[in-house]
Parts: sequence; C-alpha cells; structure tokens
Amino acid sequence: DAGYWVGLMSFDDRKYEVAATWLKRPEFSAAESPWSAGARYNLARTMEALGNFEAAIALLEKDQSPQQHGNKLRARMLKSRPKPAKSAEKPSE
Repeated sequence: DAGYWVGLMSFDDRKYEVAATWLKRPEFSAAESPWSAGARYNLARTMEALGNFEAAIALLEKDQSPQQHGNKLRARMLKSRPKPAKSAEKPSE
C-alpha cells in the first residue's frame, strides 16, 4: 500500500521519474490488486507529465476498470491535443 502512496506523493512533488518507478511496479498491475486502476491512471498522468503521450494514451486505452470510460475520454483528448510547432531553424550569423 505504501508504494502506491509514495508514487502519488512523488507525482505531487513533480518527481515524475520517481513516481513512474513506483506506479509501474508489477504488484499494482496485478488484476487482484486494489490499486491497479488507480496506479494505471496515475502512471498515465505521469507519462503525460514526462511528455510521453503515446505511453499515456496506451495505458488509458487498454483500461478495463470501472473508470474506463473516463480514461478513454482522456486518451481521446490527448490524441487531439495540438502538436507542438517545429521550431524554426536559427538564422546563420
């Protein structure tokens, strides 16, 4: 149980790499885990914070928990987000 909360506190502290390490632990992804749905969602939000939108979308889309509809809506929102503009090359001096 403590590992799940350490992951959430790490996310709140903007320590996203640490949060991901905790939230992707195998015991949280086990079907019988009471933390599986929450860990998946929060891992997706962590991936989103790290800029790894494809991983976040994949986690949200494969959800089969009672919160799957909300997660799939979030995945759709992430897919439709504006893509960052390619930066213009610096002019030669």
